[in-house]
Amino acid sequence: MGTDAQGTRRALALLKVVGAHHAQGLRLTDLLALTGQDKSTLHRQLQALVDEGFVERIPSTKRYRLGVESIQLGFFAPDMSPLVERFRPVLNRIARLCEDTVFLAVRSGDEVVYVARQEGAYPVKAFVAEPGKRRPMALSAVGICLLARENDASVAALYARHATVYQNHGLSLAVLRELVRFARRHGYSEVRELGLAGTAGVGYAFAMSATTSMGVSIAAIRARMGVRRMRDLGRLLQDELAPYVATPSA
Repeated sequence: MGTDAQGTRRALALLKVVGAHHAQGLRLTDLLALTGQDKSTLHRQLQALVDEGFVERIPSTKRYRLGVESIQLGFFAPDMSPLVERFRPVLNRIARLCEDTVFLAVRSGDEVVYVARQEGAYPVKAFVAEPGKRRPMALSAVGICLLARENDASVAALYARHATVYQNHGLSLAVLRELVRFARRHGYSEVRELGLAGTAGVGYAFAMSATTSMGVSIAAIRARMGVRRMRDLGRLLQDELAPYVATPSA
């Protein structure tokens, strides 16, 4: 068996071991015992999986668990993920307070992946995305807020990589820059009819860990999203999610 094939098999075996113990996570010593690999090889493969988002290291416990990419590919059912379980109470609360649709999304490269959705009581829904759906970052409220954490050169580079997609949605680089500037000034983002006509939304984003950036957004029909209400919803997101930002690795 070739060296490349052996390395691939070891990496997949390592991923399976991490997945089997995802809920509690595994220490490096645990992984050494369970895989039988030598320390240098294991550390190299583990770091590669972390860099690509398939495995995440929890800073507070130094344990390893599946990352966003593994969850997206189905190595671990999204509705069972501790990530979703952790945020489910606050998603429920925000949906109850605003009565509109609330989304939890994580960054995956140049896209955001929606991992949970909570419906509010208002009868007319804005289902801008289904859980598991990917969307270009600049076409989502969470994505705009994530981009606000980067410098102007990074924003322009992302736009250039996907210029055709954004132009097809009527989003110019100048408009994207203005949306990002707003998010930097206010700490939350506002989008109007960006991904789906007749809808608007607000978003708030933060780093959950060294390798995972994510956020929560509220989407509603455009008629419900006046200037004052969007401002109030932006503040609601900031207030409700503040404990998660303050203790990202708890």
